[in-house]
Order: sequence, then C-alpha cells, then structure tokens
Amino acid sequence: VARRRFWNKTTSSSFGWIYFGSHNLSAAAWGYPLMDSPESGSVSIGSSVLGSRLRISNYELGLVLVVPPPQTTKGDIEKNLVFDNIILPFVVPAPKYKVNDRPATMQAMREACAVELEKQMAILVSGEEDLMNEDMIDDEDEDIIEATESATEEKEEDKLYAERLWSQVDSADS
Repeated sequence: VARRRFWNKTTSSSFGWIYFGSHNLSAAAWGYPLMDSPESGSVSIGSSVLGSRLRISNYELGLVLVVPPPQTTKGDIEKNLVFDNIILPFVVPAPKYKVNDRPATMQAMREACAVELEKQMAILVSGEEDLMNEDMIDDEDEDIIEATESATEEKEEDKLYAERLWSQVDSADS
C-alpha cells in the first residue's frame, strides 16, 4: 500500500491517492511498451507509447483510488469523497519491531505450533490423568512427540532470513 495525502488550505480538507496491490514495480510485473516497426515487420522495445502495444509477462492486480481536491463552492464539498474516510485494514506506517519480537520465519512458526501443541497436550493429560496410564502411548502420540522434536532443527536459510530481518530492525533503531 502506498498513500499520498495533500491538504487544501482553503477548505481544510484532504485529497490524494491510495495504491493497493503488488509492490513489484518491475517490467516483468507491469509490462513494457512494444513499438511496431513497419519497415522490418518486427516489434521492438520503444520509448514512446503512442501507437505501441504493451507486453505483459504476468498479471497482478493493483488498485489506485484517487480522491480529487474538493470543489471551492460549499455545495460541491459535501458531494466529494473524503480522503480520511478510506479506512485501511492495518496500521500505517507499520509498527516497529520490539526487542522480543521474532520474524515470522518457517522455523518460528514450527516452534510456535510445537509450544501450542505441548500446551494442548498438557491440558488433555491433566484432564484425563485418572483415565490414562503413562505406559500407554499409541503410535499417534509418538508421531506428535517426534514432530515437536524436529521443530527445533532450524534450516540455514531460515537463520539467514531471520538475521537479515533483525539487521533491518537494528538499523531502524539507530
């Protein structure tokens, strides 16, 4: 999401634009103009978009909402879309990471699931303590225990990704 707001000093109202969509601003994502070359019969990349075609390599959805400046007469102001009435479903700008926050890597998600699974298992065990015997563990329980143990093995790429994210947090704090 990108947003640009302008203020009208006369009416004390805001106007501007909001973009929702992919942040991939490459030619592969958004396309590039192709010029028809009449003498050679071929198509080449050109700088002018007049009479050209657009080459699109993939399709991405993006929306631009434009809130025009309000009209100067009072009757027209009430009819205008108000920029501040467009509510985003998240906080802008994004909140800064705290010291105890961890990036949401695959390893972090596995560990969080393992912790939650252990909590749920503890609740089940404590509720059924009278009915269950510790010596009776079926195959499914063994698979769950093995899954929680494997969650502690972190892949090298997850470590590098987490270090890169934390370095961004450290540089933003300084």
